[in-house]
Amino acid sequence: MPHGKWREGEKLRRECGYKQLEPAFQLAEGRSPRERLVQPGEPAPELPPTEGVASPALVSDVPTLVYEPGLRSLGQQERELSELRARTNTVIAAAALIASFLGAAAIREHGGLSVWSVVALVVLALTGALSLLVLWPRELSFAYDARATYAELYPLLDSFSEAQLRVAYSARDRYRSNKRVIDRLELAFQGAVVTLGLQTVLWAVPVAVA
Repeated sequence: MPHGKWREGEKLRRECGYKQLEPAFQLAEGRSPRERLVQPGEPAPELPPTEGVASPALVSDVPTLVYEPGLRSLGQQERELSELRARTNTVIAAAALIASFLGAAAIREHGGLSVWSVVALVVLALTGALSLLVLWPRELSFAYDARATYAELYPLLDSFSEAQLRVAYSARDRYRSNKRVIDRLELAFQGAVVTLGLQTVLWAVPVAVA
């Protein structure tokens, strides 16, 4: 636009009393989303106190927050038991391998069973017994029977949150019951690991002495 026409347009706007428009509202920075938009220079209105008042959405989500971790804890517990039994199988394989190599060498060097070899065989049997204790089938509950669960929760069809809490409490009880058994199995596994190391020493000493 030529410079002369631009100056004429500015002069016309001043004569007519036009002013540059500014935004009528702006969002106050750092404010809560609940606060309304305010005009420039106007203080934000005070919000009513909310202490002691729980959000309805938060209250409705509490049963879900309790329900989901309860079911996940059972799944995690089942995986821990599977891993424990897998490690027990490894201990059994290691005990058999050590007895096959070191045990055979110790018996051959002494021309028969020595005191060390007899004690090592006893420890080998103890290792097998502890491992069998871990691998023996147990009455553990990690899943829900659909028919029984439906029959139990049928009176709560109109209260979904209460049904979720009922299942969450049941999962907690199952977790505690399973944990008592799994803790004993972990102790048995630790004993099997200790006897495996002791067996290795008992087989190795006669070979080293010979």
